[in-house]
Amino acid sequence: MKKKLFELDKNLIPNVEKIYYNNSFIDCSHKVIGLDVRDNIWKCTVCFYFFDFDNKRQYKAFMHRMSKDYYDFEQMEKDYSKKVVKEEEREEMDHFLKELYMMY
Repeated sequence: MKKKLFELDKNLIPNVEKIYYNNSFIDCSHKVIGLDVRDNIWKCTVCFYFFDFDNKRQYKAFMHRMSKDYYDFEQMEKDYSKKVVKEEEREEMDHFLKELYMMY
């Protein structure tokens, strides 16, 4: 049985009850991996999946994707949270409008 990974919610916690966007961890190819200086962990700059390298072989396998540029993960996470909140509000409005339409 494969373990499925789903989207992050507004608190950046993997949510298995509801998928907010079509671009999930599974769809992410982790093209750019940056170092988050807050906790000194390598993370994907799109889906925030973190990479923990156990040995040098694993490190070398992803070395071509690692960026030496500085990424502000704190701001990126805030922007992602705002995006999730907007999507939730849009879904609630769509549901409300659908119910309103069904009443008339």
